[in-house]
Amino acid sequence: MELHIGEAFSIDPGYLVTERSAVIGQSGSGKSYLVSVICEELAANDLGFVVIDTEGEYAGLSDHCPNIDSIDIEDLSKDEEHIQQLITKSKKIVLDVSETEKKVINDFLDSIYRVATQLFKAGAHKQNPFLIVVEEADIYIPQQKRDGLEILQVISRRGRKRGLGILLATQRPALVNKNVLSQCNNVFIGKLTLKNDIDSVRIFFSSMDYARQLTGLKPGQFYVQGTISDPSFIKVRRRITPHGGATPMIKSRSDPTEIGRAHV
Repeated sequence: MELHIGEAFSIDPGYLVTERSAVIGQSGSGKSYLVSVICEELAANDLGFVVIDTEGEYAGLSDHCPNIDSIDIEDLSKDEEHIQQLITKSKKIVLDVSETEKKVINDFLDSIYRVATQLFKAGAHKQNPFLIVVEEADIYIPQQKRDGLEILQVISRRGRKRGLGILLATQRPALVNKNVLSQCNNVFIGKLTLKNDIDSVRIFFSSMDYARQLTGLKPGQFYVQGTISDPSFIKVRRRITPHGGATPMIKSRSDPTEIGRAHV
């Protein structure tokens, strides 16, 4: 079993699903695109995950993949019986939290951790690896702990033994809790141009020659390293599902759909 993430680049899911990983890249780098490709591969290989979708940009996954569901987090946050089914049956879900209070998200993640702990204590035969994907990690695990979700730090430290992995995605690594970021065993780093952000990811580079190349990366190009791969640059494959986070394009006046608007 392999996850085909990029052109001539595949990874063993065992090194991703229960590990701590990060996808980093400024706006337009292809960060969310890469996360969607990873989710497509997980779904194709019947591996369970949940996406904490802060902007509703992953709706295309559930719309076009029959085994990925969109679920209302309000109903799910404290339903531990349902959450146990998500984990033990390797469900794949997207949670649109664009209008959800942080407390509800925290309750949901806390329930996941408690259920995973119960399964762990019951025996490994009752566990299934389950990946938690967190978009906009700088919002939920900020360097300033005051506004963050403490449970994500707990999962980051203790989740692996319980079969829980975490994949953090962020445009601003400089604003993410450094203790959590430094614990990531795998990183995918796309284009970065802000000095503070580049400085914050230098811990992942054995050679500054690699770090200097970040400013010139094109959309969809990522530096990868960790348990999944030796340090290398990859090009993400084309995704199957539509990209909900794509920037709207300005239509030409010659577009037939624009005819008549000039007279309004």
